[in-house]
Amino acid sequence: MTILGEILLICDDQQFLAQIKERIMQLGDYSVTAVSDLQSALGSLRQNIYDLIIIKQPLAEVRTNYLIAELRGIDPDSVIVVLLEAGDQGGIRELMNSGAYEALVSPLNTDNLKFTIDKGIKLHILLKAFPAVVRKVPG
Repeated sequence: MTILGEILLICDDQQFLAQIKERIMQLGDYSVTAVSDLQSALGSLRQNIYDLIIIKQPLAEVRTNYLIAELRGIDPDSVIVVLLEAGDQGGIRELMNSGAYEALVSPLNTDNLKFTIDKGIKLHILLKAFPAVVRKVPG
């Protein structure tokens, strides 16, 4: 079963941005908005509700931790997935402490990517539907 969802994709590598956007769209009936800079990402999130935000690290313009904090400042229920290059796993704990939901390491496995997207969209739906209950659950 395919989960419908709105996805914001943030990456400053235009070639990768086009490839991953197409790959995500082939996985299901997702609507993907792709942006390549900090201001576009923040502006898009202020104007739209996204079920999932995917950030391709590294970003030349800004540290990913800062971007996560800014995104969660706009929408505290943001579900954020970070795509890492092989060898960049050293900062995963810091990313999770910053508010990332999941980190995936290249090369991306299609099944893992789809599972993570669907799981993240479902989580966002739950967070929006039951905010008071979810926030009371000890974490």
